[in-house]
Amino acid sequence: MVTRDERVVGFAFVERGQDEPDSGEVVVHPEHRGSGHGSALLRSVREDAGPHGVRVWAHGRTPGAVSVAESEGWTPVRELHKMRMPLRDLGPEVPDGPWTAPELPEPVLRPEVADKVRIRPFVVGQDEEAWLRANALAFADHPEQGSLTLDDLLQREVEDWFDPGDSWSRPPTAARSPPTTGPRRTRTAPGSATTRPSVRSTWWGSTPPGRAPGWAAR
Repeated sequence: MVTRDERVVGFAFVERGQDEPDSGEVVVHPEHRGSGHGSALLRSVREDAGPHGVRVWAHGRTPGAVSVAESEGWTPVRELHKMRMPLRDLGPEVPDGPWTAPELPEPVLRPEVADKVRIRPFVVGQDEEAWLRANALAFADHPEQGSLTLDDLLQREVEDWFDPGDSWSRPPTAARSPPTTGPRRTRTAPGSATTRPSVRSTWWGSTPPGRAPGWAAR
């Protein structure tokens, strides 16, 4: 944490990884950027990293974030592009308006499976374990999504944006058939969504020399 005149102007948070690099976030107040606080926090994060190194998210890939990361020897290892689309009409007075929401078709099952599959909304208190198993299989190669736990899911269920009707599930029709998650509809407020990539997040990696090839700092 960085303080000035008894005020917090920057801090770093790191979540320890067991068999993978730690994952962190670094934040500096806009009015106190350009003073070396970001570089100091990155050095602290690296010095305190576990044996597999550490990765830090940079949200938006701003020139300042890139400059600080590169000056400290960090290299980009992953990028995420977030795309959103409003599901309701937007007037010209709001950002990204005017916009006419498209008509989304109802899901239709192929004839060969229509009589074997039943699709229904997610049931809170009943489907969590099955959902987690399906999620782990579907995202086995995804660093975060595939490792969601029951606690993670329960935390999401109490968020104000959570609606079980927004997630569809296919119950198993045979003992060997795992349940699968269906389409996910993202709920957005008017003016907060766009049809273009809106946020680009970059993971910057730093690893002690000789460990975890591909994550080494320059």
